[in-house]
Amino acid sequence: MLNPKQERPAVPDRETLRALYDAAAEEINATRSNKLSTAFYNKTKDAMFNAGYAALSDFHTDTRRMQTVSAPVGGGKTSFSYALSAAVTRYAEQNPYAAYGCAFVTDQIERADEVYRELEALLPGKVAIWTTDHNLNCAKPTKVEKPAARFDRDALQHYPVAVVTHQSYLGPKGYKTRNVVRDGRFLPHTRALTIVDEQPAEVDTFEVSLAEAESVREALRETHAETKQHLDNLLRFMQECSYAPANRLIRPGLDVSRETVSAPLAWFTTPEADILAKRDIPGIARLFAYAKALAQGVGFVVSESKLVRFVGFSSKLTVNLSAGTVLLDATADVDGVSHIVPWRTTVAVPQARYDNLEIVHVAQHTTIRLNKYLKTAANRRLYVEWMEQTILEQMAPEERGLVVCKKILFDNESVPSWPDDDERFKRPDSYTREYEWNIGGRKLCAIHWGTGIGSNQ
Repeated sequence: MLNPKQERPAVPDRETLRALYDAAAEEINATRSNKLSTAFYNKTKDAMFNAGYAALSDFHTDTRRMQTVSAPVGGGKTSFSYALSAAVTRYAEQNPYAAYGCAFVTDQIERADEVYRELEALLPGKVAIWTTDHNLNCAKPTKVEKPAARFDRDALQHYPVAVVTHQSYLGPKGYKTRNVVRDGRFLPHTRALTIVDEQPAEVDTFEVSLAEAESVREALRETHAETKQHLDNLLRFMQECSYAPANRLIRPGLDVSRETVSAPLAWFTTPEADILAKRDIPGIARLFAYAKALAQGVGFVVSESKLVRFVGFSSKLTVNLSAGTVLLDATADVDGVSHIVPWRTTVAVPQARYDNLEIVHVAQHTTIRLNKYLKTAANRRLYVEWMEQTILEQMAPEERGLVVCKKILFDNESVPSWPDDDERFKRPDSYTREYEWNIGGRKLCAIHWGTGIGSNQ
């Protein structure tokens, strides 16, 4: 419901929202063995609230930017973002003209399931989730063994809080997450607060060859004769560029006139072209995307020594979809992006220190590339024996440790080094969370490279 005297919902009263935020944080703390109440966590807590309040102010003024919280891994930023979502939801319940609706956008399906469970505990019956595994019509999950809940995608708009993945939020049906219904009526704006966990992939790149372009034109010649002129314009440009000297970069607007490209290819930016690009014709989607990129000035040609590549990209920035956005990304303060784009605003956060970390380098087991070395059972056995010996030498009994190694060792049940067909292999939590891998009293968890990013594992 909107106040008829204002265009967008009011920014919540700061003190009242902070009281609700602190109360929600205490609820979370009551369920945790590791309390988020040290001086370090309190600084992260303040930073998260400041970011959230600034985002709500951005929403009120329709300012498109990301309030970026780059607190270190394990610093509590995700937990405090749950408290923020709860506070905004509870405040809106008490104030009919206040900013309404939260979206939590995360990178992995499994992570989305965890987020839903945490938020549902704070806001029972007020949180919805949608991923391919949480689809109400999904017969069998593919990644989450026991999904916390299942929803129809259309139902998201009826819940104050919606949890989805990057792919869903930035995809063609992302509006089903961004739109929100209050008191039975669609609001004339999107959700007031969007929390993005980990930096999403906001640029799609695509490449097409001249041969593919000619094949698509031939396939459409009989069924869609009306496309001939548009495809001829595109192919004419591509054919001329195919004779470019080696090691050239050809960019519309710089190396060739923008007008000579954008006007003849303008049709590829139309909804009609978008619909046709979905036809079951090999290469048509990439070709039409490239033509659209050329027309928009984000396509180019690269002539190498023996190959000419036709490359383009499309942007799907989160800030273009909704105001009121907070980005949670531990590496956002070192990736350099915030320094070169105008839509990121960095929020002051406490910095982690690692001067009490001790690093021990041990001579490697083999100089052969592990991808090759670990293909045989004998080598895997020798490698794990070396791992165990290193653990015994470098750790003391009763100490806990995390073993990070190659995925092939997990796939072949070489790690943990339990007997073949050990029942514990059927319970991955036993060796990924519960420290049941025991080597001479050293209690270990294990994980392979590329897993657990953003989940503190």
